[in-house]
Amino acid sequence: MNYLKLPYQMKFCSVFILLTVLIWEPVHSQDNSDDSGKPLHVLQFEILGHGGIYSLNFERITNRPAVLRMGISYLNTDGHLAIKGFTFPMSVTDLLAIDKDSFAELGAFMTLSTMDQKFDVWVGPTFGFREQNIQRGDGMVRFFFSPGYSIRHNEFFITGGLSFGKGL
Repeated sequence: MNYLKLPYQMKFCSVFILLTVLIWEPVHSQDNSDDSGKPLHVLQFEILGHGGIYSLNFERITNRPAVLRMGISYLNTDGHLAIKGFTFPMSVTDLLAIDKDSFAELGAFMTLSTMDQKFDVWVGPTFGFREQNIQRGDGMVRFFFSPGYSIRHNEFFITGGLSFGKGL
């Protein structure tokens, strides 16, 4: 592998995935034409997820139903594991109905990271389970599992998380 090309490959991959998400979002998040009361937005707090130790995420639930999720996390620690920086997790998942309030989630994620002032991109698939009545806008509980790949470190990892949220 030519290491001089790696930063350009990282930038190209990041821009390509970001543009894909930005183009996908307007296409699949048109306003609800029927008055079913379906909430279109969810605010959630995620523990040990795509954003690292924690993240605050905003979701848009589309008519498909699919979920477009973007978030932010900031970490500043001292001591043996001193790290500082932001992460910006993003994902696109399809909701597959199991019953009225239960859904399997299948999709992909991308996280932009600036930990220790070094840019990195994490990408991979995501598999999860979500419990939420999306017609009423009830509270939401979600857990997931994601194998991922760090482009900067050129290595694979496994992450999983737990989210709690509320329809807006």
